[in-house]
Amino acid sequence: MKIQMMTLSCVLIGALALTACDSKQKTAETTPPTAEEAGGEKAAAPSGAAGKPFSVQADAASVTVGADGKASLSIKPGAGFKVNEEYPWKATFADAKGVELTNKEFAKDTWKLSPKGADLEIPLKASEAGEHTLTAKLNFSVCNDEKCEVVRDHEVTMKVAAK
Repeated sequence: MKIQMMTLSCVLIGALALTACDSKQKTAETTPPTAEEAGGEKAAAPSGAAGKPFSVQADAASVTVGADGKASLSIKPGAGFKVNEEYPWKATFADAKGVELTNKEFAKDTWKLSPKGADLEIPLKASEAGEHTLTAKLNFSVCNDEKCEVVRDHEVTMKVAAK
């Protein structure tokens, strides 16, 4: 009788352990990490959301076909925020018809960063006359005293007029 009770106890304990493990796996698969678990950073609001903690300005460029030119891009932190100069800033440009970029990826060291803003100059050359559009995805971060907003793949477009 004691052997049967011990066997039954072991089976019950084993079943409970498996159920608990299975329950934890489901929770881990469906529950996203908290901001603290993800490194203390919170993803930024979508680009169309009101109250963004930043603004992006992509100035239109005017260039002569075949001559070296440049476009510029600026990011300004919102009220109470500052540029996170520790974050690995990056801009990645897509191919654009009629415009040649000497570099399609701009890492942190190519940005001019200060607490009040971030500026990037994009060297380019137009290969044909007309209106062209450059598209880039930006990765950057702005912070206040309470949190850092990490922005990934923020899409921006810039107009290039070539004569």
